[in-house]
Amino acid sequence: MIRELKSSHTYLKVMLLLSVLTLIFGFCFCFLGELFLPFAIAPLAALFIFENPKKRIFSYIVPIIPVITSILAFGIFAAITAQFVIYALIIALCYRYSKTKANASTYLTFSIAVILILSLYISGAMQAGSFSLESVTDYYSDVYTDFKGRLVDFIVNYTTASGEENAEKIISADVAGEYIDAASRLAVAFIGIFAFISAGIAIKFFAFLILRYSKNGILKSFAHFLPTNAVAYTYIVLSVLTAVIGNTEILDLSILNVCQILMIPFAYIGFQYILAVAKISGRKSTVLTFLFAGILALNILAIQLLSYLGVWITIGTNKSFKPVDEE
Repeated sequence: MIRELKSSHTYLKVMLLLSVLTLIFGFCFCFLGELFLPFAIAPLAALFIFENPKKRIFSYIVPIIPVITSILAFGIFAAITAQFVIYALIIALCYRYSKTKANASTYLTFSIAVILILSLYISGAMQAGSFSLESVTDYYSDVYTDFKGRLVDFIVNYTTASGEENAEKIISADVAGEYIDAASRLAVAFIGIFAFISAGIAIKFFAFLILRYSKNGILKSFAHFLPTNAVAYTYIVLSVLTAVIGNTEILDLSILNVCQILMIPFAYIGFQYILAVAKISGRKSTVLTFLFAGILALNILAIQLLSYLGVWITIGTNKSFKPVDEE
């Protein structure tokens, strides 16, 4: 049974510990922001798993406390902080019904991204004083224009060859502005990447708690993160398309953003493979040094190469686990 605890841990002690962790990180998330989101999700998901379904007390009461407190402090719109309860339910249900870690990561990443966009919309609407799309768009346009101006000034001043007033500037204001505009076109990708990283940390923390307290270890479906071959082939197709399309049309930007989002999980798989090989060879420190040096030197190209390695590992591993009657 997935709820059975190790003999070295008492039921009440584990419930109290998971409840305290949920309260601490739940308050941190509600009052300090999204950086604490993964740490609020994991212990609550573990609490959902381990608590006796017929005697649920902690998993009903504990997550409500930080949410209600934030509503009392910030108003009704703070009810959106209840999102961490939804995310914990997603992980718990995926684990309860033996879904794969990749499935859980996909559901969680999508949910976090959607609710984050909704949160940004609500925040913009409250600042603009109207919930109309035009008002929110105008508000964020003004915010972006102001932010861009400040960032351009910082970049130009930071890259000035010397402190003299007429010194040659290494990066002009126009070039800096173009870089910032290019980065802004990947706003959706940044949200998706943040969501994936948050989901990954939450699932890893959840798996740690399960392994620590579960008598029977962790389910095989949650032991490894491995996307399907369909996702791997989709990423390859999108990667090729991004090399030939522009970056101004809505469709082009959509393809570019989706490709950047998919690049991160496959790069993670590639990194994990290299790390595993390094451990086996006994040269972990050397390999990691060269790997991080390569990332610093090649930037996005190094991450792309890691993602292609991740695609190769994914396709090969999925093929090796394919049942004989499917081949």
